Amino acid sequence: MTLSLLMLLAVVPMAPQASPDTEAPWDKLKRASAFFALGQEARGKTLSREAVTGDARLKQAAQALEAGYYVCAGKLPQAKTVLGRLKTAEGPVLSLMAVKTSTFAFLAPFPASVLTKQVAQLYDIMNLVLCHHLGKLYIADRLHPALLDAKKKRKLEGWAIAYLRTAPQTDYKLFGSFIAFRILAQRKMDQLFASGVFTLEEASAYEAYLKSGAFPAPFPEAYPWRISVLLPLTGRYRSLGKQMLLAIMAARTQWPALEFVVHDTRSSPAHSLLVLKESVVPVDKPIAVFLPPDTPSVQALLASGIELPMLSVGTPLASKRTAGSIFFGQLTREQITSSLAQTAIAMGISRFAVIYPDKAYGKAHAAAFVKTVESLRGRIVLKSKYRFGAMPSRLNLKGVQAVFIPDAASRVELVARIMAASGYFARPWNSKKRKGLLILSTAPGLSSRTIRNSSRYLDGAIFAPGYFGLPTEILPQLFLKWGIDHVLVHAYETWNFASLVHTAVKAGATSHKELQAAFFRLSAGPGLGALFSHTGFTRRPTRLYQLRKSTLHLLNLP
Repeated sequence: MTLSLLMLLAVVPMAPQASPDTEAPWDKLKRASAFFALGQEARGKTLSREAVTGDARLKQAAQALEAGYYVCAGKLPQAKTVLGRLKTAEGPVLSLMAVKTSTFAFLAPFPASVLTKQVAQLYDIMNLVLCHHLGKLYIADRLHPALLDAKKKRKLEGWAIAYLRTAPQTDYKLFGSFIAFRILAQRKMDQLFASGVFTLEEASAYEAYLKSGAFPAPFPEAYPWRISVLLPLTGRYRSLGKQMLLAIMAARTQWPALEFVVHDTRSSPAHSLLVLKESVVPVDKPIAVFLPPDTPSVQALLASGIELPMLSVGTPLASKRTAGSIFFGQLTREQITSSLAQTAIAMGISRFAVIYPDKAYGKAHAAAFVKTVESLRGRIVLKSKYRFGAMPSRLNLKGVQAVFIPDAASRVELVARIMAASGYFARPWNSKKRKGLLILSTAPGLSSRTIRNSSRYLDGAIFAPGYFGLPTEILPQLFLKWGIDHVLVHAYETWNFASLVHTAVKAGATSHKELQAAFFRLSAGPGLGALFSHTGFTRRPTRLYQLRKSTLHLLNLP
């Protein structure tokens, strides 16, 4: 029985014992700290005030002890009253609180004095690491105006913005302007992206802070819900621009918090650059910029030296830009071509013909295809190029098992008809019988019209158009209204990038760097790793579609 009682006493925490009349004042303050740590405010206050004698430093220590308790208990009105009594010692005490909460590691501690060394011992007993969120915000609010180091000031501002994303909702009127403004800015974000409530009183206070000029816009690098869109509404590439615009309209309906500012590039690299420099950077101040779909304009914009996060829906290009300032939605020509070649080789095909347009993109695709096939010990039986105005009338495909045609779907359709006229009908490849004639193509612009008109000439063909179909999430009625029955990859990637920006901003990305970091955290899928490489190229698998019985089927092949 006695042993059990002793064991029980050993595990039950003991409250601070009553003080004898001879207890030194400093020991009383230490015991008061223990009472405060246990949440026994009345007993802590009684002891701390008993400890106060004629010694001015002892009085300041007692006040600092009570102030630390009130701050880290979240009792801000009482904290303000007690801190006001400290007068010149208020700054050192607040700095010490910041150090003891282990929250503001980027702030150098106030120069130590006899007072702060003694108060530090009291704060250690009270354990300010468990400081209430209101207390941390209050410490930051009071320290910010006194900071002279601009770098530390920026870090404290960054901490406040990040902390308020996850902290419980707080009344902005408890604080001075530094924290109050950031609470209101976070409320604005919650209203836009989390269906939060932003009252008229809060909205009025928020606008007043902005108009005062005392604070910059809460997100100085960019408006986190604003995206500048550079697209050709006129000129040579206007058809691609129209598809991008329809995708933007769909995204705006899907995510109403996002704001899109559209600029017409006139299909001109020079005008694209002018719009970027004179409108996007100084006026829009967006969190990201959609680049136009045409390669010449993209090249001009990437060479501008402007390091805004740029999202490209067109063909990926090599770039010397800073990592994180450019992201490509489409796969590279090499990635697409390699996937088609690898898929054919995996099916048991070994002899290929390459029939390609006499254009830069055709030559690039053809070279990549030949390289992949030969690296996998396949054989190129025929390599032939054509010009748009002088298509061949006949083709000799003797001994060929698969034909690679890196061109738009309409010209793939034409080549398939020439093949048929030459006596070579496309057929699905039968790996067991090792028979068939498989067409492989990048087929950008693949539409249901092509399938309706030429399915008998394209039977079994495998395409990599980037995207095919009318997904319900991008509102197909918008496209049908304009007489468009298919979605180009440029439109799909525009919509997809809008989705990624919305995801990043909703998760708290409010600056260019945070958006870039959020993009690099995106996954390409289970077991596939990051969606983007460090240079901004997408790593997602190629979408391959096979035409079987007049219907396209998505292939689940590597």
